[in-house]
Amino acid sequence: MVERVAPSRTLTSQLEVATTPMQRVEVYAANGLWHETLTTLAELRRDNPGNADIAAGWTELLESIGLGHLAVEAIGGCCR
Repeated sequence: MVERVAPSRTLTSQLEVATTPMQRVEVYAANGLWHETLTTLAELRRDNPGNADIAAGWTELLESIGLGHLAVEAIGGCCR
């Protein structure tokens, strides 16, 4: 289930301070915004397949929810 929530002032200020996409991923995760965490990190991994920091974050996220075996799978576009 997905629930829309209005961002708190704290979240808004944390996101304003986050200057990189990985910092935004960390803010999303720390605030329990899993859709944004997963989506942003997947886009980063797709666009930067050779980036070890992004790959490590992707693996860590998937392992934390029991899907570590999917971490090595390629991320592609839909409906080619």
